[in-house]
Amino acid sequence: MSGYSSWHFQRVFRGFTGCTLSHYIRAMRLVKVTEELASSTYKITHIACDYGFPTQQILTRMFRKYFNCTPTQFRRTIKAYPELFETIKTRLMTGAQIDLSSKGWLSMLKENEVTH
Repeated sequence: MSGYSSWHFQRVFRGFTGCTLSHYIRAMRLVKVTEELASSTYKITHIACDYGFPTQQILTRMFRKYFNCTPTQFRRTIKAYPELFETIKTRLMTGAQIDLSSKGWLSMLKENEVTH
């Protein structure tokens, strides 16, 4: 579609965005899932399927890898501290480490207070 080979397109994409195409797609899917978790009460199983994760277990594995917590823990944290949401989305898109374990989100909350 773009007129480039897949290899060249991925190289050009990385040059423009600073991240790989696969990372960008994964990050965008996770951003959409986090938005859904933050704004709805839908079951996590349904959210996983809606955003292309074959099972809730696969979504949970991805959350543990990127956020160091489960989707349920993420939902609870965001409901309690909605001001963290924009910081989390920004970090996710830039590939920065996000730690939403109890120590991690507390430090993010303190960082947010300093920058605002």
